[in-house]
Amino acid sequence: MPSNASYDKKTNAYLLIADGKELRWFDNGELYSECEVNSSKLLHGKCRSFGKGTGIVLSSGMFKNGQRNGLWQWNFSDGKPYYIQNFTYGKKRTYWVETVWGNEDGKYERFYDSGNREETGSYDSGYKTAAWSKFFRNGKTEYTGSFLKDKKVKNWVYYYPSGKKEAEELYDSTGTLISRITYHEDGKIMCNRNVTEKKLTCSQ
Repeated sequence: MPSNASYDKKTNAYLLIADGKELRWFDNGELYSECEVNSSKLLHGKCRSFGKGTGIVLSSGMFKNGQRNGLWQWNFSDGKPYYIQNFTYGKKRTYWVETVWGNEDGKYERFYDSGNREETGSYDSGYKTAAWSKFFRNGKTEYTGSFLKDKKVKNWVYYYPSGKKEAEELYDSTGTLISRITYHEDGKIMCNRNVTEKKLTCSQ
């Protein structure tokens, strides 16, 4: 680690920006991250972070003028994929604080450490959108449904780990719950709730 690197409290690492790169080091001198920057010292170009004591790449992707852009991948400590997310420069939602997040755009995948899929979906300008699915570790579907700007819409279905249906939900276009039906694992209805009519019927 260069002697002129300064301590950065935000990342608990040592930082130096020089020769078109932003470099960070762990306190033991190992490289923490290596990212390209532009003339304004904004992250711009290739960027990678590494595991302490292993050197394994934990994240990799591209920045454009301080925003993630294109396909990014984060990994578990052994290097297996944790999640993969696409970003689009300029398509960013507004938060009350400045952040490098908010421009998630396109396909999203998350994985268990076994390599099996845990969740799949899509983003549009930082918002969850369209079809989403989550899976149990055994590969069976845990739930499926659709989002519109982070709000649940249309039909959602939830399952037991066995694959049997656990619940069904119906939402309107504003994300308001209309009805919910829950099931025993043998398929019999447990409860039927109609939010609009304020009715709830449950079996013994």
